[in-house]
Amino acid sequence: MTLAQSQSIHVIEKGSLKRAIFVDLAASRKTSADYTVIATVGKDTEQNIYLLDIQRGRWTWPRAYGYIVSAILDNDIRLAGAETNGFQLAAFQELVSDERLADVAFYPVPVDSDKVSRSLVLSARGAAGKLYYAKGASWAEDLITEFVRFPNAAHDDIVDAVSGCVYLLNNFEVGDPIVELDSIYSTPSWRS
Repeated sequence: MTLAQSQSIHVIEKGSLKRAIFVDLAASRKTSADYTVIATVGKDTEQNIYLLDIQRGRWTWPRAYGYIVSAILDNDIRLAGAETNGFQLAAFQELVSDERLADVAFYPVPVDSDKVSRSLVLSARGAAGKLYYAKGASWAEDLITEFVRFPNAAHDDIVDAVSGCVYLLNNFEVGDPIVELDSIYSTPSWRS
């Protein structure tokens, strides 16, 4: 009896991947609200994408902050990003200021296109057979549901967070300069 062909088993070492975390922050804990999602994703030299961990919940900011910091530290992440629209900018600034995360290159990821456009690179990787996740992961069912029903699902927060991670991995390097707080503060035009 053969369980699998040797070429169909894809074993990876997390340390061999360029890894990043992206956070899609939600503003509410209401049961109808979006979720906050912390996506940890890796990319290898062949441009394969590995979904390493997904944390999803409706948390208060202090609880979400704790989960984000833990995910970064526990996974030895050196590249992180988040959307910085509205209230998310203050959360991003707090993360950048945390001394425990001083070695992390943080990037604000602009949301200047629609969700479908932002997910095209992720979709292309999946269509090319270059998107992997851990079978049996506690978050796999939510992931698959969102991916299959996107863009018409009730929630698309996992898709947003994974797309954000892929954007980070494709556009930034761990060794790039860490974003300074002064560079993400802007003077309102009415104050100029």
